[in-house]
Amino acid sequence: YKLIIYNKIGESDTLLLNVQINSYDAKGNLVDALLLSSFFAYEDIVRFSDFVIRQDYTISIDSYVIYRWYEDSKDGHLVTIKFKDQAPQIYIKEQYQMENGRFKLISRNAVSQGEKRSER
Repeated sequence: YKLIIYNKIGESDTLLLNVQINSYDAKGNLVDALLLSSFFAYEDIVRFSDFVIRQDYTISIDSYVIYRWYEDSKDGHLVTIKFKDQAPQIYIKEQYQMENGRFKLISRNAVSQGEKRSER
């Protein structure tokens, strides 16, 4: 296994910082890859993930978003409302099992957009 950290240009020329784990066979050929985290900030959000690789060959990934502002309508005009010290909100929790060099998804729980908005 190799842990790789790299930068990449994403959509709308957004700079991404990615953390990825690759698995290889005995000959050094790539078997599988799993993106553990992709950190970026774009306009109104910041997105990142925390991950844990355990000795029992399981991987937990918790993906978060921070909303920096949102737009609302006041008296017929669009206004931007900024959040102060907005706490990260989890939006996806994933569990993987490493088996024979493959990263097998064993659970995925997503928080819907409506649930996130109601937490404001």
